[in-house]
Amino acid sequence: TKAHMMAANGKMHALALALVLAGTGCAHGAAQPHVQHGAVSIKLGASGDVVRFDPLLLTATTIDVCALKLGLDFTDPLLTTLAGHLAPSVLRIGGTDQNSFHYNMPNTRPMSPCECSMDCTMTGRYWDEVLAFTARTGLDLLFGLAPWNSTNAISLIDYTARQQSAAGSASTIFGYSYGNEELGDAALAQRYLTDMTAVRAGLVKAYAGKAAARPLLVGADTGVGPRLSTLPSNYSQDPYIIEHLAWIKTFVAVCSSVLDAVSWHTYDFRAREIGTTDHHPLPYPPLGDNVSKLWDPEYLAVAGKLSDNVTAVVNAAAGGKPIPVWLTETNSVCHQGVFNDTNAFLNTLWLVNRLGMMAQRGVPLMARQSLIGFNYSLLGNYPEEPLVPSPDYYATVLYRTLVGGGSIEVETSNPRLPVYGYCGKAGGVVATFVSLDESVGHDVAIPIFLQTGPRVDYALTPHWTGAATAAARERATSRAIDLNGALLQVTAAGGLPAMEGKPAPSGRKGTVTVPPLSVLFSVFPAATHAGC
Repeated sequence: TKAHMMAANGKMHALALALVLAGTGCAHGAAQPHVQHGAVSIKLGASGDVVRFDPLLLTATTIDVCALKLGLDFTDPLLTTLAGHLAPSVLRIGGTDQNSFHYNMPNTRPMSPCECSMDCTMTGRYWDEVLAFTARTGLDLLFGLAPWNSTNAISLIDYTARQQSAAGSASTIFGYSYGNEELGDAALAQRYLTDMTAVRAGLVKAYAGKAAARPLLVGADTGVGPRLSTLPSNYSQDPYIIEHLAWIKTFVAVCSSVLDAVSWHTYDFRAREIGTTDHHPLPYPPLGDNVSKLWDPEYLAVAGKLSDNVTAVVNAAAGGKPIPVWLTETNSVCHQGVFNDTNAFLNTLWLVNRLGMMAQRGVPLMARQSLIGFNYSLLGNYPEEPLVPSPDYYATVLYRTLVGGGSIEVETSNPRLPVYGYCGKAGGVVATFVSLDESVGHDVAIPIFLQTGPRVDYALTPHWTGAATAAARERATSRAIDLNGALLQVTAAGGLPAMEGKPAPSGRKGTVTVPPLSVLFSVFPAATHAGC
């Protein structure tokens, strides 16, 4: 995976694929509300470019250090199995609590759980469990170090290198990030440079003669996102965003000599912006009317613009040194997420759209917050709930199964129905359709040249057991997901369900149907693309 990360993004000629969409008035399923009509025209690959990216690294995940402080059990066999289905990839362990997490590697006792936001110390025994977990799952670890004590950080690095050497195994440490979401001026950047220079020297010493196994060093995990009062139309004037971009510029200008990558974070919303409350205990109140922002394309587009901004700032400040830019923490709603949103089908709309958006930009790594921990967890609201995969979990597995490493440029006249084109993992072409409209469905007329071969559809919709007349926005709060109308569930031991597509019927081969607030993957296995 490290070799993939450092590779340059290539661009190749793409074949233009024209899709014409006509609205449908057909309801999907029994007694669903009336679906209005809509029409839109879409072109895939109009400019002829394919952007290279790695779908396995675009589907990286995170665990907040807060979960470690609470004593997350890394020996849990179900957790190991479920996490292993998302490998190979990168697991980033970090977050705000990494800044107050210290290391006592000689201590072989179990770690005593403590409270989040408190100063806590991790023992060598617990760290061994973390390392063993990543080895069993096949996930490479990106670990966030506590800042301002490089000696303590180097003690962790030395211990880890010795443990790996003793075990005779290849490194499962992808990299270390230093500090989380600090903000300051040139003086702070100089402090970073001093500490990170010491940490880099520690890495070189610990992995002497093993340069290929030496973990990367990244920073500074800067949070960049709009304030509560900022609208998508004026995000570029947001003083908070301007301040954080200025910090990234200063940090990179000072520290580029010790950086292997620049890391940043972004969330689309705070809970208050969609009418809810941060850290609300269970049971959670129903979502309000402002929840519609979650599928508003103008709000969703801001993250792509921020990615462009951060990349441009890094490139300008690095003095000619090519430095990859990683999005190491992201989700729709920050501060542990929102019940019935970040752990529900609603977030799958956000996720598949975000994956497409970042693939278009060739982003080398994106880590969705979180694998386990709180309301944005892929695996249940730890520590309140048992391990249960969310809709985003299954969407991530499906994306990794179908999508290859090329993003085909897409143009659409209707932002409420974004379409992302990809080279298929097994060949051919894959298109993902994300309906961001809660009342309009569409029938997509497939161009003749794509109809010369088969088409296989993977329709993701919320699994709904409530009132048959429930609106699309209510159904989308479901925490279960259907694939082509069948509920997806893992086995008791964590085995994946069959995730098979549905061949297009001969009479419907030229049409794809996309219901409101749903996701569709369409695979054209016989299609050829010059850039793939």
